[in-house]
Amino acid sequence: MGDEVTGRRQVAEGFSAIRRDFRHYCRMHGASTLGQKLRLPFEAPSFLALAVYRFGRWVRAPGRSALVRLCGRAAYRVLLEASQRAARVYIMPGVEIGEEVWVSSHGPTFIAGNVGRGCTLLGANTLGRSGVDPGRPSLGEDVTLEPGAVVIGTVHVPAHTTIGANCVVSHSPASSGTYAGMPLRRVPGGREPP
Repeated sequence: MGDEVTGRRQVAEGFSAIRRDFRHYCRMHGASTLGQKLRLPFEAPSFLALAVYRFGRWVRAPGRSALVRLCGRAAYRVLLEASQRAARVYIMPGVEIGEEVWVSSHGPTFIAGNVGRGCTLLGANTLGRSGVDPGRPSLGEDVTLEPGAVVIGTVHVPAHTTIGANCVVSHSPASSGTYAGMPLRRVPGGREPP
């Protein structure tokens, strides 16, 4: 499972990570002019949720002074509440999210699992624990969750995988590819890994 998000050095945090996320969102939304870039946080409020997540990771990083932690945590709580209301994207503080992740602003999205680099969440997605399995799910690199897809429990979705709309993933897929249906099954001729 070398494609999992592991270790602090792979998880972007702080203001440089927020700038990189902003550039990525600009590319995804085709925002090239100054006016388009200024409108981006209003047109894609999920960017704000991701920026607040990066700020929160920076505040909690080792080596911060007590004053920075105290003020930073207070600011983080206020920003977190505001971004959740604006974006309807809820990111738990302890998760790990790689770079170049894009989260749709359509439908509430709950992220309580690790997300690899280059993943796309197309809206109304849930990554979290189940009542039976207290483990946390993880997405490998370049995973796409179609609208309404849910990943629960100690599940790892391999890199370069697409999970179809409204699917529930409660067991780790055996290999990369496109999965759909209930129960979840691999779709022949779907997305193949590079």
